[in-house]
Amino acid sequence: MQDLIEFDERRKVFHLHNGKISYLFSVEEGGILSHLYFGTKIVQYHGQLRYPRIDRGFSGNLPGTTTDRGFSRDTLPQEYSSNGVGDYRVPAMIIRHQDGSCADAFLFKNIKLKMASPN
Repeated sequence: MQDLIEFDERRKVFHLHNGKISYLFSVEEGGILSHLYFGTKIVQYHGQLRYPRIDRGFSGNLPGTTTDRGFSRDTLPQEYSSNGVGDYRVPAMIIRHQDGSCADAFLFKNIKLKMASPN
């Protein structure tokens, strides 16, 4: 049986697929998940679908990173937009914490893929 979920550790790209469709997303700087592709099944990802890194001088950088003006949370095609941490689009979810703050960032931490029986 073919794996339906693949993870390329070098490129940090997830490829979810079946016989008809492919869904690809990557782990970017800071653990942010970025959309790459959804559509007709592709056999193998070669790295050509990444979001173009161009100068975005008026977009904020990630906290604790260099001043890479080509990478910003508010322009990256995120899989799940966050609230109050530099993504200025409409957030997917807003969580109000006990202290009244609403800043949230859903970040990739790790992966563990296991072979499962189809039954």
